[in-house]
Amino acid sequence: MKRIHILIVLVFLVAILQACSKQEAADVVTEVPIGIPLPVDVQSILILNPDGTSYNEHRDAAVIGELLQGMKEAKSSYVGDPEQSGALYKIILTGSGEKRIFSINDLSNTSAADVSVKLYEEAPDGGTAKAWSLPTAWIQLLLRGSVDDAGPGMLATVDEDNDSVTVVANREMDEQSIKDAIEATLMVAADQANTTVDYAISVTDPRRIVIRFPDLPQRAVVQFNLAGAKTKDGRQFLTHSSDGNNAVTIRQGVAWSGLRWLDTTGAVRHEHGLDSARLIEPSRDEAGRERELLIYNEDRTVYRVRPEQGEIEDVTVRAWLNEQEKYGSEYGVNTLYSYPDEHDRFYAAKGLQTIYKVSSKDGTSQPIYESDRPIYGVASSPDGKHVALLVDTEHLGPDADLIIIDAKGKVVSTYAKAAYMGHSEGFYFIYPLRWVDNETIEVPLVNGARGTALYDYKKGLQSKEENTKLPEKARQLLQSKIGEQDDIYIARVLPKPDDGDERYYAVYVAGVGSLLIDLQEKKVTLLGSGALLMWTSTGQIVVWHSTAGKDVEYIGVD
Repeated sequence: MKRIHILIVLVFLVAILQACSKQEAADVVTEVPIGIPLPVDVQSILILNPDGTSYNEHRDAAVIGELLQGMKEAKSSYVGDPEQSGALYKIILTGSGEKRIFSINDLSNTSAADVSVKLYEEAPDGGTAKAWSLPTAWIQLLLRGSVDDAGPGMLATVDEDNDSVTVVANREMDEQSIKDAIEATLMVAADQANTTVDYAISVTDPRRIVIRFPDLPQRAVVQFNLAGAKTKDGRQFLTHSSDGNNAVTIRQGVAWSGLRWLDTTGAVRHEHGLDSARLIEPSRDEAGRERELLIYNEDRTVYRVRPEQGEIEDVTVRAWLNEQEKYGSEYGVNTLYSYPDEHDRFYAAKGLQTIYKVSSKDGTSQPIYESDRPIYGVASSPDGKHVALLVDTEHLGPDADLIIIDAKGKVVSTYAKAAYMGHSEGFYFIYPLRWVDNETIEVPLVNGARGTALYDYKKGLQSKEENTKLPEKARQLLQSKIGEQDDIYIARVLPKPDDGDERYYAVYVAGVGSLLIDLQEKKVTLLGSGALLMWTSTGQIVVWHSTAGKDVEYIGVD
């Protein structure tokens, strides 16, 4: 039986390949329904995969009747040369003493802008195959049976080869609500400030639209949200994108990932490619300010970045690169560095187990402390006389103990379960921590809400505080741009330093990227696809950006 099915598939493929060109066939395309010849008294519709195996079979009279009615209302189409290819199937209609076999080209999830589904029948004399067009609702019923039992939902699929987005829904869409949602939430991250883009919307049927961005600037990233989309009868759609979240993102041009420096207009002032970066954490400069970054890469190298100067230095301890370590984090990072204010030396948690004192000048190192549990985080005091560690409380769980050692590795104090980062047991994440001064350490408390705890290394817990929150008027402006979402997660808020007017707020929103909120202009600007890193002293914002969809983890207390 399987051989017969495969032969059927091959016969139909040959027929399609021998078809007339799109230009020639276009002459016979019509919007008037031209019924497909069907068997009498159809009892079964069998659906076959391209390899001839069975996909599904319909025997329910109501479903068969609805499918046949759709075929009777089908419109004539064409066979392209070459024909655009989607998901391919065969269907066998069995009636009273008669069978008919058709080939299906499901284009509903492709970028085809003029048709959703094509159905073909080979001409009896072996001539040109006939083609008809069918709507998305028909293929949904054929493949999945009734889809109306579920709530209203839509999926946006991005095709970056031609800068388009295909939106498929399980209900008829209110076209105007789609246009309004795009217009309200469209943002562009590009090299030039205030870049605008044109787009065109093609509606192939009431459940499917294609949005094209024909002239995107090189390396631009376009993002919008369809959270405001509604059905014809006014119900809200539950929306998803092929990126796995509500935001729809199109990235134009060659793949690039790295750091970007932008001014408050959104213009790119400087950038540096870092294609292999996995983890970024803040670091102190020689003046004691947290104005440097440590970049941990896939190949286990470590870069020290001075954003104020736009300089990058490789600080990797090369002798450790090829050594096997006991522990490794979820990010692929197994050694952490931390600098005091004077950069002639630094501390490193090698293998996330042993603390070394390392000379910046010649790379010589000396072990001073070995932990009996995995190390989650490490931070040198500003004067370099102490090192704070966060270590696993038990079972790679969310709790971490705070241990302070001196420069010789002697334990000075220990505070149980001082830090918390909400995650399941068994996952090895890196935790942030920092010294506020030479006596006080700040550790994370993250369990839904984000906050910190302050510990005096001699006296213990001093206070607990929530992280900076976005003012309500700024939050409302942000939501008006990215769409009303119940699960919006603002992971970081950085007000512009020394901003007496409280005009600018840089934020990182999970699943969206880094954005700048300008309360004076009532404007939200997309800065980059990834983590928000810092403001520079000159008023520029440093962010992670990728045109390849590559993300990094930023590990900071605030």
